[in-house]
Amino acid sequence: MIVACLKLRSEPEDPAPDGSFRANTVLLYVGIVGNIGLLGYTLATDPSSLVYCAALLTLGLVLYAAEKVWSRRRGASS
Repeated sequence: MIVACLKLRSEPEDPAPDGSFRANTVLLYVGIVGNIGLLGYTLATDPSSLVYCAALLTLGLVLYAAEKVWSRRRGASS
């Protein structure tokens, strides 16, 4: 999410609408450093949690692929 915010921030051709929230760039980078620190702590204290994370990522990729295949078939039939 943080990387997406930084990417959107770097695109000048699509300005944010008036009144929308924009996070401070420094806070976004602090968030990245904090997330990396939490990842390191988790790996040091409970490396078996990587199996759980890998399973969730795999499930997400399978669901993404299934949706792509299903939407392509649905589009071809109409």
